[in-house]
Amino acid sequence: MRIDVAITNDNQESEICRFISVINKFNIFFKQIENIDHKTNELTIIIANKKDDEKQIKSLKKLLAYECANFIFLFPFSLKSISNTTSNKIIYFPINIIDFEKEVSKHANNMSIKFGCFILTNKNLLFENNNRHIYLTEPEAHIIKLLFLNKLVKKDQIKTEVLKLRATVESKSLETHLYRLRKKLSTLSPNVLIRSDDKNNLIIVETNWIEDWRG
Repeated sequence: MRIDVAITNDNQESEICRFISVINKFNIFFKQIENIDHKTNELTIIIANKKDDEKQIKSLKKLLAYECANFIFLFPFSLKSISNTTSNKIIYFPINIIDFEKEVSKHANNMSIKFGCFILTNKNLLFENNNRHIYLTEPEAHIIKLLFLNKLVKKDQIKTEVLKLRATVESKSLETHLYRLRKKLSTLSPNVLIRSDDKNNLIIVETNWIEDWRG
C-alpha cells in the first residue's frame, strides 16, 4: 500500500517516522508538508509531534480545515484539543504497531477515489459531483479505479488483474465490460471518456464534449 507521509517539523529521523517505516505492508513516500494536496487520491498521513510549536499548530489547523477522506492525522494525545472540531480521521499516539496498522488499513479500504467530476466510493457507487450516481459491478469498479489512479492502464493488466485471464488469451470479455462501463459513464457526464490507443492501452480523459464535436 502506497502512503505519502509528511511531518510538520520535517524530521524524517524522528521516532514516530521510524515507527511507520518498519511496517512492511506500507510503501512510504515522505513529502514536504507544504506539498500536501487535499485533492489527492493517495492516502496521506500527516504527523505532528510537538505541542508547543506555533508554526506547526498553524499548519495543522489549515490542513484540518479540509475535509479530505484520504488524510490521516497522527497526533500525540497532547494535541487532542486542536482536533476536536474536524471530521478527518485522527489517530493518537502512543499506539502499538498492530493497532496502528489495522486503523490505517481500515481507513484505506473506506477511501473514495476522485477523477474530474466523479467520485468512486468503496461500495462501487460512482457519483457525479456528489449528485447523481450509478452502481458499478465489481469488475467495472476495479477497472475505473485503476484508470482514476493511473490515467493510463495496459489492457493486458486489466485482463490479468481484473478478469483473471492470461494476457495471451483471446477474449471479448474486456471489450464487453468496457462497452458497459462507457455507457454508464455517459449517463452521468459526457466529459469523461475512456479511450484506447494504438499501444493496447486504455486512457481516461476529461474533455469538453462541445469542443470535441465542433473540432
